[in-house]
Amino acid sequence: MLIRKKIFNTTVAVAGVFAWASFLSAHPVDPPAPDPGPPENPLGACEVMEGEPVCNSSYVDFFNGGCEGAVEEFSPIEFNKVVCGKSGVFKGNDVFRDSDWFVIEIDHPMIITWTVEAQFPVEAAIFNGNIPCNMGPPVHGAREARGNGELRQAVISEPVQPGTYWLFLAPSATSDFATCGASYKAMLTAEELEDPVDPAPVGFANEIELVSQWNDQPKDHQTADIWADDRGYVYLGNRLGASVDILDVNNPANPVHVATYVVPPPDDDALALDVKVHDGLMFVGLDRGGFDGAQIVDVRDPANPQKLTGIQILNYNNVHNLFYDNGFLYMVNSFTPTVAVIDLTDYDPDNPPDVITDAKWIVEGIGNHFVHDVSIVNGRAYLSAWESGIWVYDVRFPEFEPPLRLNWAPGDNTHAAWATEDGKWIVTGEERNNGGPIKLYAVDDNNHGTHITHTYTYSIPTSDAVSSHNTYIVGRRLYVSWYNAGMLVFDIVPETKSLKLVGRYDTTDASPDQQGFKGAWGVYPFNGRDRVMVSDKETHFWIFDVHIPGSGDFDGNAIVNLPDFDAFLICQSSPGTAYTENDCDVFDFDGDNDVDFNDFAELQRKFEE
Repeated sequence: MLIRKKIFNTTVAVAGVFAWASFLSAHPVDPPAPDPGPPENPLGACEVMEGEPVCNSSYVDFFNGGCEGAVEEFSPIEFNKVVCGKSGVFKGNDVFRDSDWFVIEIDHPMIITWTVEAQFPVEAAIFNGNIPCNMGPPVHGAREARGNGELRQAVISEPVQPGTYWLFLAPSATSDFATCGASYKAMLTAEELEDPVDPAPVGFANEIELVSQWNDQPKDHQTADIWADDRGYVYLGNRLGASVDILDVNNPANPVHVATYVVPPPDDDALALDVKVHDGLMFVGLDRGGFDGAQIVDVRDPANPQKLTGIQILNYNNVHNLFYDNGFLYMVNSFTPTVAVIDLTDYDPDNPPDVITDAKWIVEGIGNHFVHDVSIVNGRAYLSAWESGIWVYDVRFPEFEPPLRLNWAPGDNTHAAWATEDGKWIVTGEERNNGGPIKLYAVDDNNHGTHITHTYTYSIPTSDAVSSHNTYIVGRRLYVSWYNAGMLVFDIVPETKSLKLVGRYDTTDASPDQQGFKGAWGVYPFNGRDRVMVSDKETHFWIFDVHIPGSGDFDGNAIVNLPDFDAFLICQSSPGTAYTENDCDVFDFDGDNDVDFNDFAELQRKFEE
């Protein structure tokens, strides 16, 4: 069977046209760029040679061309072995590429990572080899990644079940750096899956106490993102419309709806997905809008929200996510690899402009495809580049200089990211419908720069949940909204560079086999561990008390420090007065239902300066 694939379209010279070919050409190829040299963190020395002849203008691939070869041949590959080979683009009557396909048998559930580093722009994918080439698109594990134009590196991680899997690599563009004989290195690695989270009905809790729920919405309403202020009000975006619900949660046991901000025409057909609030101002991102990409709303009186200013920046009339930090608003549009920075340091809500049309900075070149989300933690911006991983920028002085890129790390479908205050840990969520995981990255700042290393992946089987969505960190405690699983709570464990699941509460009323992304959208954990708040698309709004018995962590930041010692002394000397027994059980290390000096030694052991 003759199978030869053109690079820039899905034309395949085959006896039959395979539907999966469109997957490999679904995204436009970036234009050629100057050769950036080898990857920053290259794979090691060659351990296995691929052995394929170097391609040429009349080449026909009988070697390991897989589903693109003259015959369906796949080279076997082993875990943790660096494979070295040659690839390239060859030109005869048309332009074709030498794609290399490898095969491995998986005998138990695990997460596999396919890393490719090349002297040319490269793409890579993991395919379900249990499905023949001519039977349509793969149903599990198909992911594409390209070198970002600098490191020429593609990395894909997938949770997989037992079976046959194909590992694919090929040039992603024609250029002087993809000529026949160009070199690459590739390696397949694996890590064990955590013990699966048991399927849990609504109401299941593991050390998480339900405080209240607000569900007073019509059935066709879908709640989107969540934010809160320091005055006791919560703001909920709308997945299906241009409005934001405002709730009074000063009594956490009894949330009260006080107002709905309705986006006025001509943007009343937009989706108000994301919202942030600071100092009486609400910033609303308008996805699929027409004029304003975002709006500034006066919520100094939360019961009477009023639009102040529309933000109309070129190419930002659709703002999917935004973030406010120290007088600057950062916006991403989920269409371009850019972020817009708006200077609001002189913004006067009592004398506001009708429209803002200029950005202070537009940062470009953030990955290959688009930036999906942005968060700012302690002077650093964490940008989720959909097909290009996590990108970190220094934004300490945005009034004087544009964001300065520090480094990036590969990822796939990188949807959201958050970092610890000290900048040493980043957690990303990768959104996809076949078990999108969360990933932990360690950050090392030294004299040679900022280095970001992926250290841990956590995934839930697709039989139990669909995908991770958004991530948030308080201290070293991680909160994740997970479609069809609710809120998951983890501790970041520096000693093992891993995550420890410490709690879960399922807010969804949908099962994983129901179509689409359903359930928890966002979490707001920044008002204290006794009022952790969750937005859910269908069940809307929840408040929880997250306490971990025997942890020594009273304030809920996964770090035992001086505030926890102060709370211990109160629990030990005056139990049931300032704090309840339920509050104090975080100090009951020996499980005798009493906080006493027998627990003090363990508290000292856990103490961190």
